[in-house]
Amino acid sequence: MKQKFTLIELLVVVAIIGILGSLLLPSLSKARMTSRIAVCKSNLKQVYTAQVLFADDNDGMVFTNNKGPEWMTLTKFNKNFDSDGFPKNKYAGQFIHSDGSPFLVPYLGPSDSAVYACPATEIDKTSDYYPTNKWGFKDRSYEGFMDRNSGYPVKWDQVYALGFDSASIHTRLWAEKTRKPFVIDAFSQSGGLAGDSKFHNNTGNYNLLVTDGSVVKYYLPYSLADTAAKKMYMEAAMGY
Repeated sequence: MKQKFTLIELLVVVAIIGILGSLLLPSLSKARMTSRIAVCKSNLKQVYTAQVLFADDNDGMVFTNNKGPEWMTLTKFNKNFDSDGFPKNKYAGQFIHSDGSPFLVPYLGPSDSAVYACPATEIDKTSDYYPTNKWGFKDRSYEGFMDRNSGYPVKWDQVYALGFDSASIHTRLWAEKTRKPFVIDAFSQSGGLAGDSKFHNNTGNYNLLVTDGSVVKYYLPYSLADTAAKKMYMEAAMGY
């Protein structure tokens, strides 16, 4: 005669399975995040290749800007004029590509492709900016360091970074360096843009694309506001 399991025995088995599951879930979650961060790194490499191709087509010029990922799919350079109404630079308001294509589309494919977004970023879709896609951050999550407000292409050796001092007009940093910070797999929360979005689970660990094509680890404590401290962390990541 076959012996049946008792209720107590079944409950013990269920409890053991529950305990094992609770032990495994953190490991699985960590492995999933590690995988996503690796994809972000690969995407940044593709962004670099796209910049190289753009430079080949445009006299060695490259382009990014800060305050969101809109630069990736702009069709025109930002219109910026001085107090007399004249463009601040010859690129203001000009098409990036003669056929009106968004900036990286000829090199990375359609602007809704997965390569434009870091899967380790969890976009807050309840943010006021998400429905209107302000600054182009909808399903895109890479940001540069050059000036958005007077953004225009520069030669590789002229790439610079803003946002690492407290001056009303930020100092352009590290332009004299041979290796410079170029693109990060996160974006700023200026003006509440990001809402409650999470970047790499808000651990402060990011991938940083450098102008030599390498991708380095960049640690920046989440929500850090002190610009002097931000500069210190960036210099540590770059080995300055």
